[in-house]
Amino acid sequence: KMKKRRSISRDITLLLLSTAVLLTLISNNDATPAPNSARTSARLLPLLRLKGGGPKETKMTRSSSQQDISNPKVSRPGPGVMDSKKEKIWKLTQQYKPVDRDSIQRSVVHHVEHTLAADRYSFSDETAYYGVAYSVRDHLIESLRDTKTHYRKEDPKRVYYLSLEFLMGRSLLNCLMNLDLDGPYRTALEEIGYSLEDLVEQERDAALGNGGLGRLAACF
Repeated sequence: KMKKRRSISRDITLLLLSTAVLLTLISNNDATPAPNSARTSARLLPLLRLKGGGPKETKMTRSSSQQDISNPKVSRPGPGVMDSKKEKIWKLTQQYKPVDRDSIQRSVVHHVEHTLAADRYSFSDETAYYGVAYSVRDHLIESLRDTKTHYRKEDPKRVYYLSLEFLMGRSLLNCLMNLDLDGPYRTALEEIGYSLEDLVEQERDAALGNGGLGRLAACF
């Protein structure tokens, strides 16, 4: 009983600490009020603001739906100090990858043929799963690089969480939902003869680590 009580007490303590850290991060990021234009959008929440490439460009927040971020009026962050080479590269990659139906289909088929070297006219659910995974990965990489750029520019405080409990489960559908792209991908895949529900079943469960508060923290 004593061991069980200590375990419960430890779990409660960890939960309280995690909650305190989360509230601190939110309060720090909310210290600068968002402009009225951002407040009017339910999806543009002022959690982690990344500045666009130009002063007149729509500002984006890292909590935005990918469907909002992929708007042509939103530009990716510039490199800071801009020389002619960096300016050229920034203009080439100024917009985020589009997420309309045709663009998603084009991206998936591109990875099927060029990344997986498969027949673009006839490929299995497993190959389609990998094509979709690589397509989603493209969006994640854009966000990853822009976040790194933000850290270099702003040098914010960071919180590191280390845990041996990291039972993550499957990633594809989780990533699509976090990006707010599960609907667009589902529709795009149906038109080329694939079901998103069937494709996510192709992913193996990583089954690593143990369940618990560490898993909850890792998932977010």
